[in-house]
Amino acid sequence: MVEKSRFNMVEQQIRTWDVLDIKVLDLFNMVKRENYVPENYQGLAFADIEIPLQHGEFMLSPKIEGRILQALKIEKNETVFHIGTGSGFFAALLAMLAKNVTTVDIHLNFIQRAKLLHRDNSLLNLTYHQGNGFSLLKAEPLFFDVIVLTGSTNTEPPGLRERLNIGGRLFIVTGDEPMMQGKIVECYSEGQYDEHVIFDGVVPRLSYSLQPQAFKF
Repeated sequence: MVEKSRFNMVEQQIRTWDVLDIKVLDLFNMVKRENYVPENYQGLAFADIEIPLQHGEFMLSPKIEGRILQALKIEKNETVFHIGTGSGFFAALLAMLAKNVTTVDIHLNFIQRAKLLHRDNSLLNLTYHQGNGFSLLKAEPLFFDVIVLTGSTNTEPPGLRERLNIGGRLFIVTGDEPMMQGKIVECYSEGQYDEHVIFDGVVPRLSYSLQPQAFKF
């Protein structure tokens, strides 16, 4: 029953949203989404919805996760900065594709739970920080091949795209309900960027702390 539900999620939700990259589709068979879903929502693990988490946060729907990953085109030699660890599921998908992933969340229990789940999945190429991801980028001279936010902001935070390596990509959802856009920003040369919209749709707001510190785990 579980495997049938997983198959239907991939074939009837993700694939039909124009996610056709086999490498991306295979991820949803390899990383067990049900392990990351809160216990009281297990029956909705494969549903086409945003699953509620603690602290008013949400897991993204599978089709949006797939569309983001397909558009980012992450390679095995690339580094990823992920803001919004949440359930840990999307961070696990990123870790399957990338060389290493730095994932950040303001909620300590999200970080702690994700770390345990990732270790159970033998995903050892992640670094964890509790705190404000934007503050961490401002405080440290960090540059990445991919930066991804798994929550929306009303506008793109200043200085975010400037932390991309040349050839790097940023995924971000900006705007206000009911008009939001998910877009990819690519750094094609120093200080030069191109951007394109990959979907229109409402994504829950990214929560972030006003505290400047970020704690590494």
